[in-house]
Amino acid sequence: MAMAQQQQQQQQLDSTPPGFTSGSGSGSGSSRDSGRVVLICAETGRRIANADAETGSVKGRTEPRVSIRHGAYQSQGGRSYQEDALVAVAGRDAFATATTSGSSAEHGDDAARAFFGVFDGHGGTDCAHYLRDTLMDAVAQSSQFPHDVSAALGEAFHRTDRSFGAKFAAGELDASGATAVCVTFWGDERYFIANTGDCRAVLSRRGRSIELTTDHKPDAPKERERIKACGGFIEDGYINGMLGCSRAFGDYHFESLKPWHDVDIDVDSQERQPLSSTPESEEAAPAPAPEVAAARNPSSGPLTCAPDVFVQDIDVEEDEFIVLACDGLWDVFSSNNCIEYTRQRLRVHNDAALAARELVDEAVVRRNATDNVTAIVVCFGDEPPPQRQYVRMSEGDHTDATSSEDGEGSEERGGGGGGGGGGLPRSGSGRIRYSLSQGALAALANALDKC
Repeated sequence: MAMAQQQQQQQQLDSTPPGFTSGSGSGSGSSRDSGRVVLICAETGRRIANADAETGSVKGRTEPRVSIRHGAYQSQGGRSYQEDALVAVAGRDAFATATTSGSSAEHGDDAARAFFGVFDGHGGTDCAHYLRDTLMDAVAQSSQFPHDVSAALGEAFHRTDRSFGAKFAAGELDASGATAVCVTFWGDERYFIANTGDCRAVLSRRGRSIELTTDHKPDAPKERERIKACGGFIEDGYINGMLGCSRAFGDYHFESLKPWHDVDIDVDSQERQPLSSTPESEEAAPAPAPEVAAARNPSSGPLTCAPDVFVQDIDVEEDEFIVLACDGLWDVFSSNNCIEYTRQRLRVHNDAALAARELVDEAVVRRNATDNVTAIVVCFGDEPPPQRQYVRMSEGDHTDATSSEDGEGSEERGGGGGGGGGGLPRSGSGRIRYSLSQGALAALANALDKC
């Protein structure tokens, strides 16, 4: 029984496609292995395109090598049941069911392929499990994939939600709902983030936390406006007094939130919500305002599965890792604190899978999370996060005082400010250096963030 529970709690994947660099996290045993997919696949660590057949000269561009590795873990937390689900697929198994002609050639056969998703179920397990089993394939089978991954994600979210509703109406699946966050890698320059509800993805960029998603809560101004435009209302922070998140899959048993006839709406008529930090096409039309979207689709209820979709460029020099997690984790961790804690653990052992487990255990065991907790840690590169240096001028003799995060030990210091790295230059030779206390480090990090 204990072994079965452990297998249920821990879901990890180690998939390295043919021709890709292989490897895993440190340590031994399946609980310590990290999945990996190399973004630039070449023995030299560089991507070379359009080489001249006779001279061997390179006409295409040359890219630096970047790799990702991942680990995942989940726990029932304070609940007597597990309603969360996750998916972590990397390499050629990701989007293997793509039917679009030429999909493999879109970025070359060595293009990065990975799909990570966290699904936070409520009211039962069927919806979260359905997303786990079908959402990636729905993306792959979209007519928009792979030339417009953002549009493919939006279409897949709607089609999967409609399919779940049809199966629920037919009595094949039980009443339930789920929120979701997904990160998709296709190509070697950027990745795509889609979320519905209050699951969240956060990036560590040189120790600074960057929220890649925005929680969909009924009290958020944007969501409040949309809900009211669709005929709904907010009561005590709940949409129509029923649900604490304003966007979700499923929940068709709440007919006042998501009317039955929405199951029959053509997906192409649904308004696309995404906003991209790096648009895939300059011709892409901006997402309409919530009230405009509601007016164009008056049959929609106040609850929608429409995702926000963002496109994020990969910064090979600065990006360290991404944490995807359900709200059970975010109830006890701020984004800054989560990044600081995960970074600290990765600096100790540099194991994505172990870091995911430690993060979940910290939430459940030490921070008393009362909900299910699920997290995926996706690391960029093979090296641990670099040590940050802090510099401070002393008041007495105007000499600099510097300290690293590690101090005299091997672990970082600072307790959850999510403070930035870098800051002022290192002190010169002949100057006094001393270690700062944990509180001083946190205060200094916060001060640097405000600069």
